[in-house]
Amino acid sequence: IWGIGILIFGMLTMFIGAFLALFSIDIKRTLAFSSASQVGFIILGLAMEGILGEHNALAIRGALLHMINHSLIKYVLFLVAGVIFMNLKKLDLNSIQGFGKGKPLLLIIFLMGALSLIGMPLWSGYISKTLLHESIVEHIWEFSDYTFEARFFQFTEMLFMLTGGLTTAYVIKLFVAIFVEKNPYTQEENDSFNKNYI
Repeated sequence: IWGIGILIFGMLTMFIGAFLALFSIDIKRTLAFSSASQVGFIILGLAMEGILGEHNALAIRGALLHMINHSLIKYVLFLVAGVIFMNLKKLDLNSIQGFGKGKPLLLIIFLMGALSLIGMPLWSGYISKTLLHESIVEHIWEFSDYTFEARFFQFTEMLFMLTGGLTTAYVIKLFVAIFVEKNPYTQEENDSFNKNYI
């Protein structure tokens, strides 16, 4: 019962955090909502530990690894936000639009955090999110009949995948705003930092 209660809390935290991050236009607020969402993934892993009982190795490893991964990923992404803020004194995506153009080191640093956050294969986030996902799938396969509880865990898996999609969407939003689009008003000022911005 405790496991189901914690699972519902984790699902809500995971989804609502990603949903709010998708519609935020402030880089720091987007990353803060993203942190809430990733903590939801970790809470989901903790819930699956209780639900799976003695067969909870995937959930334990996934939750612990995602705690470590998320702390390192967010250090990197908040570092990028800090570099932008220290140069422009702004955090609004419309104001910082195009700042990353012509800054390959900043681009590489951002991509290391971003690709891990979305769970791209070969990055650490892929391993922890896969372990968490497989812990849900493992429990679904324990049901012999198509009961309400089995459908609930299928819904949990669906929400897990949907939240992963939302995570990819808000990371792409940040990437496009900072590194792809040109700022129609201040692009020359942004380009003036290209040789000395760190």
